[in-house]
Amino acid sequence: MKKYLLLCFFAIIAVHLSFAQKQSQIHYTDNAGKRVSSKKQATYYQIMVQEKDNPDHVHFTEYYISGNVHITGSYRSYKKQIKEGLWVAYYETGEKKSETTYRTDQQGEIYFSWYKNGNPQEKYTLLHYYEIDTSKIWYENGQLTCAIPFVVNGESSQIANDTIISFAEDGKIKRKTVYSAGKEIRNTCYDSTGTQIRCTTPFIKRAEYKGGQQAMNYYLTRNMRYPSSAIQNGIQGRVVVSFVIDTEGKIQQAMVQEGLSLDTDAEALRIITQMPAWKPAYRYGKAVPQQFSLPISFNIVTPNPARPPSFSGR
Repeated sequence: MKKYLLLCFFAIIAVHLSFAQKQSQIHYTDNAGKRVSSKKQATYYQIMVQEKDNPDHVHFTEYYISGNVHITGSYRSYKKQIKEGLWVAYYETGEKKSETTYRTDQQGEIYFSWYKNGNPQEKYTLLHYYEIDTSKIWYENGQLTCAIPFVVNGESSQIANDTIISFAEDGKIKRKTVYSAGKEIRNTCYDSTGTQIRCTTPFIKRAEYKGGQQAMNYYLTRNMRYPSSAIQNGIQGRVVVSFVIDTEGKIQQAMVQEGLSLDTDAEALRIITQMPAWKPAYRYGKAVPQQFSLPISFNIVTPNPARPPSFSGR
């Protein structure tokens, strides 16, 4: 009996210590993820549990107003929005919607999503913010739409030299696309009877800054303002901003994915959100949203008497 009471005593102490080491916060958000002041205005509510010894390490759970879990995961750094480990999203009725596994160094992630009926929807792997391996897409009935192989090409990736076959929902071949050096060089399309027809749209096209990478670098260089506080404190490095290019090519949902300092993070967000419209991504000729992560470099250049410190952005 004494042994049992002793065990209970230590168990109670352990529970109290566990709660003492963590602090919780509750926030209400709307459908766009913006915080609102009351539950009546909210679509979701978030509970964030902070470690007492490291308040920036946050265990995050977002709920539908109905009380069912929407998203759960952990931040290695909430201020810098650096996620770690497994993040899971659910439909409001409880079915699993997606899983994303983030590497602890934030250089890659594995994503897998499902339709509400449990069939797979999409799967891809990112490394250093670009796709690698083979991305797969399915119809809601479980039929594979296509499998797109990617290969590493320097500091990015491209579609592999291959013939990609895409299928209709009934499993019949809909299109054959030949890629070489990352470019679409030949298409063969088929109707529902298997008869060859003319292809009128590109198979797949990523969102692109108008004028390409060189034009984007020029925009960043001409418009970036290196924060004076960062210069004075010798702060250098990079800020990674994630954002979505919507179907009109506009920047949406910009947020700091990997931060450097408050002022450099704010400047990186400013320059991204004020960026001119891109060319949107297309899939089967239809404009679709596409997510990007863009690293912005802040490098202090030793000035000469006639030139102030500057930065390099890419």
